Amino acid sequence: MAGRIAVAMSGGVDSAIAARELVVAGHDVVGVTMRLWHDPAAAAAERSCCSPETVQQARACAHLIGIPHLTLDVAERFRHGVVREFIAGYEAGATPNPCITCNGSVRFSVLDEAARLLGAEGLASGHYARLTPGYRGPVITAARDASKDQSYMLAELSPDLRRRLVLPLGELTKDEVRRRARAAALPAADAVESQEVCFVGVGGYGPFLERNSELTPREGTIVDREGTVRGTHQGYWNYTVGQRRGLGIAASVPMYVLATDAERNTVTVGPREQLATHDLHLAPATVHDAIDGPLEIRVRYRGRPLAGTVSESGDGALRVRLDEPADGVAPGQTAAAYRDGRLVATGRVTTTSGEDA
Repeated sequence: MAGRIAVAMSGGVDSAIAARELVVAGHDVVGVTMRLWHDPAAAAAERSCCSPETVQQARACAHLIGIPHLTLDVAERFRHGVVREFIAGYEAGATPNPCITCNGSVRFSVLDEAARLLGAEGLASGHYARLTPGYRGPVITAARDASKDQSYMLAELSPDLRRRLVLPLGELTKDEVRRRARAAALPAADAVESQEVCFVGVGGYGPFLERNSELTPREGTIVDREGTVRGTHQGYWNYTVGQRRGLGIAASVPMYVLATDAERNTVTVGPREQLATHDLHLAPATVHDAIDGPLEIRVRYRGRPLAGTVSESGDGALRVRLDEPADGVAPGQTAAAYRDGRLVATGRVTTTSGEDA
């Protein structure tokens, strides 16, 4: 792809080197940084990508690279499309991944709109992932550096966006990226990694949700699968499926959170073996390439791939059958199916084994 390319610059080393690699390759590059919404009642976390400092650093990197830089204020669009969905998910008792939502519905859409207005033929980011041909268009594929692979975070990109996407770091390692940044004397060379959920700030999910939603501390019960009350809590949203620490209950074996119930404000716990999940129902779901035969399934960003199969179950939904159990899968999480590193299907978990699908 020749000509002008718009690059999403977050202020970090990855996007800075993505821009520089494209300049070195002879492209006409324009840096674009998005100013996002951050909870004004919480101090920004050290690694937040929403802070004014990251915008300033992105601009400084663009100037050193020698490319024009544009800042877009999309705080309200981000708050409406990502933050509100995140809150609604927790209010419904789900565990959403706001970074996947952001990439799929806000971040890359904004970038693509800006790229088109700038006359750019493509848009690029500093994600560690690659693109390979597929029968429905380019398929997101794992990066060469497996330890930094971010293909899972791009699971919800539309086919049209994938056709215009450029991923300059897919063949590089993090160490190589930092070396190139130091050689170019970029201020982001030794910047810390951005945190996973940028807008929450210091304090974590619980206080954030209580400040920004209808969720307020109220006593509920901690129960086991037989319905025996094991303890009390001050809000189901403070607990995550798979959690062990902080339950405040006594038991003869370690207990883990198995489920939360928003309507009843209950937290269900049990021994680790009760976390095991073999079947997942995904809706909405998207098929990017052929899903026949054995696949590898990931249910979280850094999760270990699990062998399994995927089949269509009607109404655009998918059924995942795992050959080995996954622990701690919760409604709202994103499941991604791979074949040889290629992301062939993805969807939001609605139910797991043991529930009515």
